[in-house]
Amino acid sequence: MPEAVRLAVLGLASHARESHLYVLDPDSSFVGLASHCRVGAAARLHELRRAVRILERLAREQSLRLGRPAADDDIPLVLVIAGWGSWLSALRAGPLAWPRTFSMTLSGMETGPVSR
Repeated sequence: MPEAVRLAVLGLASHARESHLYVLDPDSSFVGLASHCRVGAAARLHELRRAVRILERLAREQSLRLGRPAADDDIPLVLVIAGWGSWLSALRAGPLAWPRTFSMTLSGMETGPVSR
């Protein structure tokens, strides 16, 4: 992983403005970050079901936030996906339909609104 990406993610984790990070890390590039107080959850590639639960949780929260006026105290949510190709392959090969659809939407293979 490029050092610039690693530094950007670490910068978000230690920034003065709080944000909650959710990390999909296939090869332990962010191994030290998983225990950081601002990381809500992290998963490695062999934890595909955990990764799916993280994505479901974020999708649910995003849906709730989009359904109401923005609040000043909303803490930003950051999804960090390292090794995008590995995750995309794993999600597409998995038995669950939702992650396949989600991965196709994120990768631009399906059309339609992703967010407002």
